[in-house]
Amino acid sequence: MRQILLLMLLLLVVCTVTPGAADSINWVKWTGDGSNGHWYALVSTINGISWTDAKRDAGKYGGYLATLTSEGEDYWVFSWIVKPAYNTGSLVYGPWLGGYRKAESTEHDGGWQWDTVEGTPETWSYTNWNIGEPNNVFGGENSLHYFLPGTNGSKWNDAPDSTQYGFRNYVMESNVSPVPEAGTVVAVCSILSPSFLFFRRRRK
Repeated sequence: MRQILLLMLLLLVVCTVTPGAADSINWVKWTGDGSNGHWYALVSTINGISWTDAKRDAGKYGGYLATLTSEGEDYWVFSWIVKPAYNTGSLVYGPWLGGYRKAESTEHDGGWQWDTVEGTPETWSYTNWNIGEPNNVFGGENSLHYFLPGTNGSKWNDAPDSTQYGFRNYVMESNVSPVPEAGTVVAVCSILSPSFLFFRRRRK
């Protein structure tokens, strides 16, 4: 009995704590014709973030850096996830995406691939580079991001895996719903509360 009460108390604490980080992320599901049913979100940081750290943090949220493998997916992500932030001026530099170039590649436009949280790269075939990109102009430009806000904001650019150029945002993707349905959480908590009180009274 004591173990049951302790377990129920622990679950009640989980129900009443402040929602976790994943709950505060504005995930949006891609639906409709041609969609893949995946979820996407734009994450902003205060002090800047590198591509590697963005990849790590996306995993903590239950996702991975967005892998835009088709024109339809790229267009939808930019239109619904990125462009609104461009319009409000909240993005100084285009957010990181899940593409990266193998360090051993000798050609600027070769060796690029997508990275996923599962560690299995998706096929790199569709691209949307800005004119003249990728050019590795600063050296070590092995990470993918959307270009600067403006006319070419929806295009891609290569950049170093660093925070020195003002990178503060990234787009992440999840194959499944990153957070449980609210109704499920409410239902579990509503059942636990009276049950805990009942067992407590019986114990007295």
